[in-house]
Amino acid sequence: ASCDLSNFPGGLNKNKHLKELMLGSNKITQLPTSIKQIPSIEKLELQRNKIVALPASIQSFTNLKKLTLNYNAIEHVDPAIAKLTQLEELSFYNNKLTSIPGGIFSLRKLKAVDFYYNQIERVDEQIGNLTSLEVLYLSHNRIISLPESIGKLTQLQELYLSNNRLSDLPKSMHELHNLKVLRLNNNYLTSSPKDLHKLTMLENLDISNNQITDLPSEVSDLIHLKLLVIINNPWDNQAIEK
Repeated sequence: ASCDLSNFPGGLNKNKHLKELMLGSNKITQLPTSIKQIPSIEKLELQRNKIVALPASIQSFTNLKKLTLNYNAIEHVDPAIAKLTQLEELSFYNNKLTSIPGGIFSLRKLKAVDFYYNQIERVDEQIGNLTSLEVLYLSHNRIISLPESIGKLTQLQELYLSNNRLSDLPKSMHELHNLKVLRLNNNYLTSSPKDLHKLTMLENLDISNNQITDLPSEVSDLIHLKLLVIINNPWDNQAIEK
């Protein structure tokens, strides 16, 4: 990391016991189109480079569990990323993706995925395939809707959707029974999540900076709730007038 590398290093497959490869903060613009298999590597960091696309050669890291690609300029991800079947953590924080790459929906062991600060507008129904997912970061995008399949993510504990363009939420949201953190601030919501009381494990709820006109009484049923942020909604002004 941080040594002005402009090219991805070759010959890595000769390091038979290499577990972690950290190449962050360099000047790498692309990965080679062909990389010999490196099954020993479980963690690959490529953040803060100048990568614009993730090629099919990423599948060479067959036992990869964590892949970090933050602060690049990635617009395209080859479907071959689906071959990283052991992947548990994946981060595209601050890139230029306009949609969630299709190959990701095959990664059934994913527990955490980060798409903060991209240009994603819609979330595909296939998101429901990621049934092991525990943390989903989608804040600071352009998302206008969520599919009903989001309710299949029953292991989800943290869901970040702030700073998008959501005007409503899918009915299936109440099926996220393990959800502890739900961030919906800075959207265009006109009502709170339906059947809010069914999110019995909820500890942190932020619905500030929306267009919500009333707070449902069922909030009081959330016995684990520790943080509730509701400022800057129209009902604030109504309450002041009363």
